[in-house]
This record gives sequence, C-alpha cells and structure tokens, in this order.
Amino acid sequence: MASVRKRNGKWQVQVRRKGVGAWSRTFHTRKDAIAWGRTVEIELDRGEVRPRKNTNSDLLVGDIIRKYISEIVPKKASSGSEQYVLRRFLEHPLARKRLCDLTRVDVLAYRDERLTQVKPSTFRRQLGPMRHAFEIAQNEWGIELESNPFAGLRLPPSGPGRDRRLREGEWDRLSKTLRSSENPEPLAIVELALETALRRSELLSACWRHVDLDRGYWTVPDSKTGKARTIPLTQKAQNVLKDQQSRSHGSQVFTITTEGFASAWKRAVGKAEIQGLTFHDLRHEAVSRLFEKGLGPAQVASISGHHDTRMLARYTHIEVRNLV
Repeated sequence: MASVRKRNGKWQVQVRRKGVGAWSRTFHTRKDAIAWGRTVEIELDRGEVRPRKNTNSDLLVGDIIRKYISEIVPKKASSGSEQYVLRRFLEHPLARKRLCDLTRVDVLAYRDERLTQVKPSTFRRQLGPMRHAFEIAQNEWGIELESNPFAGLRLPPSGPGRDRRLREGEWDRLSKTLRSSENPEPLAIVELALETALRRSELLSACWRHVDLDRGYWTVPDSKTGKARTIPLTQKAQNVLKDQQSRSHGSQVFTITTEGFASAWKRAVGKAEIQGLTFHDLRHEAVSRLFEKGLGPAQVASISGHHDTRMLARYTHIEVRNLV
C-alpha cells in the first residue's frame, strides 16, 4: 500500500515493492497524492511498470555532504564554520557508507559516539547542516530517500547556557601567547571580538569596504540572523584595524582561514594553560562589558545583533563588582 505523509506543507506519496524499486512524488493535496499512489499500484499489479534501478546504489553519504558544501554552504552567512564542521564529518567512516546501505542504527551509533566527544549543545549545532543537506537532497536534487537519516534524533537536554567569562590573569596569558605568534592575525581577531562582540564568522568574512575608519563604524552586511547592522568602533578597535590595514593587501580584512584560526586558537589556549574557554565565550565577555559600561538592552542589541531580548540575556553575565 502507498505511504502518504505531509511534509513541508505538501503531501508526499511513496510506493515500494520488494525486488522492483520505489516511486515517489509530491502533491499539493492529499487527494491527488492518494490517487497517484493507487495508479502506480495498479500498474505494478498488472506488470506494466518495469523494475526500477536503485539510483542511490553508487552514492555515498559523503557525496551529499560534498555537493552541499559546494552548492549551498557558500551562500550562507555561517559558511566558514559550516564548512569546517562538514569537512570534519567527511573524515568519519559514516561519510564513506553507501546511501543504500545506510541504516538508522548507523546514524544512532554516530550520535552516541559524538556525544562522548562533545556536549549535546555542540552536537546539536553540528547536526543542523547535515540534516539540512539531506533535506535539500530530497526536495531539490531528486535523490530518493525513505527519510532524512539525520532528522528526529533524540538528544540529551542542552542544559543551562554557558556563563564563562575571562577570569583573572587569563587575558594577560592569552594575549602574551598570541603576541608571540609569527602570524599577527589571530591576536587581532581576538582583540576585535572583545571590542565589537562580533561572531567568528563575521570577523573572518569581513571586507575592507565594510569598515569606515574615518567615521569609526563597521557594517556587517549579512549576519547569522540574515539582517545587516552597523556597529560603532572603540578607539582600541580602530587601532587594531589600522594595524591590520597596514599589513593587508587584499579586499579581505583577514586572510587566515576558519581551520587556520581554529588551530591557532586551540594552540594559544593550550599554551596559556586556560581551561574551558571557547572563542564564542569572548562574545559573552564583550556583551557583558557593554552592559557594564552602562548601555541599555536596545543599544547592546544594535551592536551584538540580537533580535530577542531573551537570547541576549543568555549572553549577559555581569560582574557585580564592576557594577559596584
């Protein structure tokens, strides 16, 4: 019997016969979906439909991811971080498995393995691009799948939001370590993160045409939320950018890649003997500092790019002694 289900506002029908193959189509109404399914079943019963070759027999899981990296990721604001996550996934044995052999057990085993390596919140973020890649494969690339293998995975609760900020002495050690590096860009990126509350992807994708040092502001044309914003630059941020401009010879503010910066950050934090600090924690630090300077929620949101005050509150951890 044909399988009919509603998906993304439309009705998807699939007819499967062992040893013959599978047929599927999408309709705007359930009535049309059921009618088409019955027609295919009648033709199968009469022997009027030839066995269908499995078009996924030679496709690997990694083929979907590579096509997604090539065609979809470059159009996204978070392209740098997503490419990093997806390319790391391509190194996993699951990426070399044939689609026709992929089972739910394989994906669940991958989930369990990753949850021993990263926190649930981290895995949830990394899972997003992979789930979206298979949605695109089903809905736009014509690749027939019974279901999205990365959808509907049960995950542990993420737990409370992070409240990690720089502790006493950490910035001195971290900045000293970064300053000793042959490449000055990682230090400049970290200093700008603390001064501007910009995300890593926004910093690494910045172009000089978006920076106006004469007027003292920086335009972020395409942020994670999909909306542009213009932020003021502190004197410290302007000085860092002027130094970087004297070293830069292209249209990009920074030439270091996402992978290169991730490696530089990991080395610096390890050498500085700092435990449990992520680069994104610098955004927590920067937003909290803005509040400690006396700015209101609307002013901070215009700089940080938050459109939800509840989400903004998660990034804000004000030191009471600074308020005093």
